[in-house]
Amino acid sequence: MNKKVKIILLISIALNLLFVSFHLGRVLGFVKPPRPNFKEIMHKREQDVISVLPPTKQELALQSFNNLRSLRKSNFLEIRKQMRAVEQTVIQRKFNKEAFLNEMTKLNYTSNMMRERSNLEIAEFLSKLTRKERIAIVAKTKQQMRMFKKVNSSTKQD
Repeated sequence: MNKKVKIILLISIALNLLFVSFHLGRVLGFVKPPRPNFKEIMHKREQDVISVLPPTKQELALQSFNNLRSLRKSNFLEIRKQMRAVEQTVIQRKFNKEAFLNEMTKLNYTSNMMRERSNLEIAEFLSKLTRKERIAIVAKTKQQMRMFKKVNSSTKQD
């Protein structure tokens, strides 16, 4: 065989092995893709909202964020409980379609209740603010979303 063909074949085999080993490493858990730290993101957003508000309303914002955190935690635990119930229904010896649908309905109800409680807490917080303060929060949120889109688009191009 021609020397150039051998070199090209060796390079392509090496690249294929590298590609396969990378994906095998991902499957086995050795290589993990970067994930956003949601706690950091939420804390940054909370701090941004608090920074926009006057000092008299900052305590109110902190209290609302603490309430939302405790709601999320309790709702998360409730949803996990529902997920275990769905899991138990799925792994039973004989699959019961009605029981599965019933557990999924309960899970959806729990999830919707979680969103509703969070929305009520947010609405309660916003109702205590003036129009000017609400506008400042919306402006800050739009600014964050623009920055988030820029960061995402630049990381996708890399």
